[in-house]
Amino acid sequence: MNASQQINITVVNAPLPPDAGATSLFDGFAMPSVTLALAISLIILVPIVIRLARRGRRKLALGVSSMMILSSLVFTAGVSPHVLAASALTLGQPKVDITVVKNDAQATTKTATSTTNVTTNNTTGYTMSAGLQAALPAGITANINNEDLTTTAVDIYADNTGTSPSDYDHDLSVTVPAGTPVGQYTFYIDYAITENAPNAPTTMQGMTRAYCNSMSLNETITLNDPRGAGQEYRVRKLADGNCWMINNLKLGSTGGTLALTSTDTNIPGNYTLPQVGASGTNSYTAGVVNGPITGQNNDLTSSAFYGYLYNYCAVTANATATCAGNLPSATVASSDICPAGWRLPRGGAVNDVNNEFSQLNAKMAGFADNQNATYQVNPGSYYSNFQHDGPFSGVLAGWKDGATVNGTGAYGMYWSANANAGYQVYGVVLLNGAQVQTGFAGPYRTYRTAVRCVLN
Repeated sequence: MNASQQINITVVNAPLPPDAGATSLFDGFAMPSVTLALAISLIILVPIVIRLARRGRRKLALGVSSMMILSSLVFTAGVSPHVLAASALTLGQPKVDITVVKNDAQATTKTATSTTNVTTNNTTGYTMSAGLQAALPAGITANINNEDLTTTAVDIYADNTGTSPSDYDHDLSVTVPAGTPVGQYTFYIDYAITENAPNAPTTMQGMTRAYCNSMSLNETITLNDPRGAGQEYRVRKLADGNCWMINNLKLGSTGGTLALTSTDTNIPGNYTLPQVGASGTNSYTAGVVNGPITGQNNDLTSSAFYGYLYNYCAVTANATATCAGNLPSATVASSDICPAGWRLPRGGAVNDVNNEFSQLNAKMAGFADNQNATYQVNPGSYYSNFQHDGPFSGVLAGWKDGATVNGTGAYGMYWSANANAGYQVYGVVLLNGAQVQTGFAGPYRTYRTAVRCVLN
């Protein structure tokens, strides 16, 4: 959104004093200086006008026009605010007029009020600045809120709360030096609002989309998940513009069940996560959590930070739509055990535009999206970005079916939010140094596999 505010600064000549002892047609009357100057000029010009009338109207018009030009000095200033994606800056008045009586003995300063309105969704506030688009004519200076605009842009207001909307009145002044030639001068002022950076989060639940948007590509932060005994995770902004957990979820207790609520977890109510253990039970209708996995390393940067393995009923928090035997139709899980504000990524066929794993794979490989024909020829060949030393930092925790943990150190498997009709779920399978399958429809909901979450 752009706006322009015109500021007209008119400098007029001071009225001539009447001769001593002489009477004036305007004695006893108080009138504005512009009107008086015009009246005096007309008295002087009347005889000339009569003579010019005899010589043709064209010369008369020329004479009056010349008189008007010589009797004023005009400055015109426009204001063009910059607008940020989440904020809007508008101007209170389309035009501001300032009249200055010229003084040949000394500089003259006049001030007017310029109003701006800011609407913002940024709760940490913003800074408003103002600056000239180009240098002013020699000798003329401009100030706003007592800040000199002549040489550099200046900050004129700071808001640390993001109150919206807000009106601000600014004192705009222009100083015209003595002896400034009559004429018209134009200059422009740019207003800009710069949003303050979002407050850095410390918890998974405190992470916001605004903060994610402020992060650079592949920037990584570490956040705490306070649920249970607490667990830290690394979070990275990846090529799809989303912030992903780049550690496997390790939620649960080996000493008992864990109570989860909608305050801390992506669920509509409450859910009791089963105790973490070595159970070999396969179930479609009851949650199962397995761990610790042999070889687990609690260093967040380790390729052996395996986390825990969950069956689909546990990972979707015992949701009715996903904790059943033969599902009558495909469904997208609307709740899960990711931290509040996070969720399971969407899955699907590798060429499905809604498959977030596939879109991420394509974009990390440098394609615009997963609809690219070259990408679709062999999408699994772009596996390197999913490896532990790639941006996704994949971990080969394996999966558990029955009493057996399969493929630890060779395979990684991750749940998605997309359950198929029947007994299986779309997921991701990562093969060590060989391939990634981002449209894998094979894992049964009874399997226990790893979990990664993506920010809403």
